[in-house]
Amino acid sequence: MQNKYKLPDYARSSALSVVKSYEAYKKDIKDEENRILSFGSGHYETIGKERVYLPSGKGSSSSPTEDQAMQLERLHNSYKYRCVQAVDSSLKELQIDGTAELVKKIKQAIYSSCKKGRCFNFDFAGIKGISRSTFYRYRNIFLALVAQKMNFV
Repeated sequence: MQNKYKLPDYARSSALSVVKSYEAYKKDIKDEENRILSFGSGHYETIGKERVYLPSGKGSSSSPTEDQAMQLERLHNSYKYRCVQAVDSSLKELQIDGTAELVKKIKQAIYSSCKKGRCFNFDFAGIKGISRSTFYRYRNIFLALVAQKMNFV
């Protein structure tokens, strides 16, 4: 049966790789943001009895706040950040009928299904109130949303 969420093989595998790397990318982004915001972007050196700021960027007229803003902007335009945003927003946009608890379970199972691949078994996922075909239809919609947000299709 054809549906509008059918993806080409390259787009499907790319979307799956984005979902699989989601947790690692999210951790990297959080660590990098903490590093930028806590230590600053440049470094200070003591010359005699004075502490002098040495910016990390090019040019002589730079301040710690500007360097931090530039590094944060660079981080927020990175591929890893776009991947995390695509997965987060796709999970939020996914329209699932049911109670809040059922919707949460289904979204967690969809994420697990994408992450584990063939090791995921729908029958042992413990989801009551949804059929196998409906679950995989939601999964295809989720992958199509991720592929669309990452501009794979």
